[in-house]
Amino acid sequence: MSSVVNRFFWQWILSVLIIAIIVLLETRRWNAYPYGNRVSFMRVTATELMNYASRHDGWFPSGKDEYSGLAQLWPGSPCGPELAGLSGDIAAVTNALQVGRSLSNVTSWHYVPGLKNDDNPGLAILWESKFGLSEGGKRIPQMTRSVLLVDYRITNILDTAWPTFLKDQEQLWSISFIKHRDATRGSSVNPTGNQ
Repeated sequence: MSSVVNRFFWQWILSVLIIAIIVLLETRRWNAYPYGNRVSFMRVTATELMNYASRHDGWFPSGKDEYSGLAQLWPGSPCGPELAGLSGDIAAVTNALQVGRSLSNVTSWHYVPGLKNDDNPGLAILWESKFGLSEGGKRIPQMTRSVLLVDYRITNILDTAWPTFLKDQEQLWSISFIKHRDATRGSSVNPTGNQ
């Protein structure tokens, strides 16, 4: 009888240990990727932006707002869930794209429409709205924000440097928009890149 109790005891201990290990691993994974593993989301979105520009005389998608511009990457590309961003709601973004609703309040990307691939290479075109996530959605100790630049580079900007970064970007955006306006005056070029 004691061998049965002893065997049951060790089976119970082993079961508790296995459950504890699983819980620990899942907790670590959740802490590392609080919104799920989105390792390629920024790269896929960047690639789709570059592909779009190559098909539209260098123009990135544009629209009535940043969300309608971003939505032009879908359908016809692998982009879909990636348009949710690093912390956005994948199911809500996919649903919005399928029924033609705005991506506002469901994507975590901030996108700047109306730019060209030959604009200043340091110009930001896309960034994650939340601080503290790497370009793959992994939680990082530094309070940085992942940013995609026009020349396809991804950089991280510290939260303390963010206000200055945005101010500098606004000046660069203004220069680009004026350049595009002046270049397209009196021509048949569509500055939005839309057909």
